Amino acid sequence: MLFLRARLADLIEYAKRIIDVVKRDTVIKTAILTFNWDDTVLQEGIDLQVQAEEMTQERKKLAGQQVIARMEYETLLIETKADFQQHWTFCTLLYKSFPLKLKELTLSDKRDRTINGWLIQTKTFYAIAIKDDDLVSKLSSRYGVTREKLQEILNKILRIEIAKEKHDTIIGESQDLTARRNVVLEKLDDWLMELLSVCELSLKNYPQQMEKLNVIVYSIGYKKKAKEKTKPAEENEEDEEDEEAGAEDDEKTDNTANDVPTTPLVAVKSAAIKTPAAAKKKPGSKKRKRRK
Repeated sequence: MLFLRARLADLIEYAKRIIDVVKRDTVIKTAILTFNWDDTVLQEGIDLQVQAEEMTQERKKLAGQQVIARMEYETLLIETKADFQQHWTFCTLLYKSFPLKLKELTLSDKRDRTINGWLIQTKTFYAIAIKDDDLVSKLSSRYGVTREKLQEILNKILRIEIAKEKHDTIIGESQDLTARRNVVLEKLDDWLMELLSVCELSLKNYPQQMEKLNVIVYSIGYKKKAKEKTKPAEENEEDEEDEEAGAEDDEKTDNTANDVPTTPLVAVKSAAIKTPAAAKKKPGSKKRKRRK
């Protein structure tokens, strides 16, 4: 399938180009009428192509909105985490001998590592701290943290929740749009494959017309050149080693031929003849000693 082998943008552009060629080319348009492929059937492909293109553009917009929403809430989150860390430290120092008070402020609980859990925990802390006059008085006199500062951080947390909700909503819309667009692309892919098959059958007497649709058609009698088989690098190295070894053997043979011994021919022949006793003697056999 074209849908599985091409990028989405390439598939949509290819479909648009093929449809334009078929609509403008009289030969192809007349040929496919043999199989009832008229303007009505071509319009089906045009509608699918336009729909897929519009969905792709809409998904790009959602992707941009998703990035902006994520940057917004992450920027606020980084700032708020730094402020909360300071306030958490100050309250822990002020009430380190009062565990019940820390429990009331949710500061003795283990901090949640998830964003949603962290937002719930910090929102609860600031909502309680703003109404606690004793806490506000101590924070203000000791560390300069006023009630207005606490309210400012609480407002940031509420803005983070809104930004994150917007981000999550965009992600859901993008995923839904992607699923619906993929269905349209699959339909467009099937329609294109059917169109190419119909064109190939209707133009069997004029195969070169398929070149207009970017389908390569070889001329009659054309033969592809056979590719020369190249030996792997390891085999080439072995061949070179064999040639070098062969050259060394030839040199040794030449040197041996030049240094012929001067032993008489008769002595050489007599040394090569085995005696009957020597021929019968088995290799490795030893003579037994006679017992006295």
